[in-house]
Amino acid sequence: MIGIEGIKHYIEKYENAEVPKLIVEGVQKFLDNHVEWMQATDYRYGKESGERIFGEAFVVFTNCLYKSESLNANIAEYISGQIREYEARVDCQFANLYSLFFNMGLLWHRIGKLYVSSHSGLPMKFWNLRKS
Repeated sequence: MIGIEGIKHYIEKYENAEVPKLIVEGVQKFLDNHVEWMQATDYRYGKESGERIFGEAFVVFTNCLYKSESLNANIAEYISGQIREYEARVDCQFANLYSLFFNMGLLWHRIGKLYVSSHSGLPMKFWNLRKS
């Protein structure tokens, strides 16, 4: 489903996703459709409602991505670029931008934790300087 109705359906279905299957589905559905959704909402031309609705879907996507097992630095880099593009093309969508920037910080923090846990050969003193 494309267009505004498809985006609204995406938001309703995935905004509170907790079940792993729904989380994976929410990530993949956004990645598969976000380019068409951007065009369908015409957010690039400043239609406020399209900007807002697409931004809300983008926030839902970053929430799903945070909960996903497939999170990695390559995906985070791609999403960072998409956020920059969204920011450059929208006006006055501060609530969505705030949520996207906040979620991006959480994504990078989680990637760091995954990295540290996979490189646990380093002394804990190195990672926890406050206790040294």
